[in-house]
Amino acid sequence: MDGGACVNDLLMQFQANLLGIPEVLPAMIETTAIGAAYLAGVCQNTEELGSLWQVERRFEPAVAAQHAAEAMARWENMLCGKPCCQSIVEIDPS
Repeated sequence: MDGGACVNDLLMQFQANLLGIPEVLPAMIETTAIGAAYLAGVCQNTEELGSLWQVERRFEPAVAAQHAAEAMARWENMLCGKPCCQSIVEIDPS
């Protein structure tokens, strides 16, 4: 995760909980921009670029997988009344 949203601890923890995977906050939050700058000439290769990336903080999942799945189902239901993936793949038979 990078960019302005990643400085919101609540959002980072929420995502880690729902996804069931750690969210990693980099020391430099604008990693996309800094990566482009480095590749434009500061670094000789991607290995050198990778060595410059540092972890500031990790947000570990803190809820049971079942609880996260139930929360995701409620969110999908609020958005469209059914699981979102179903509404995306439905095909009009006509």
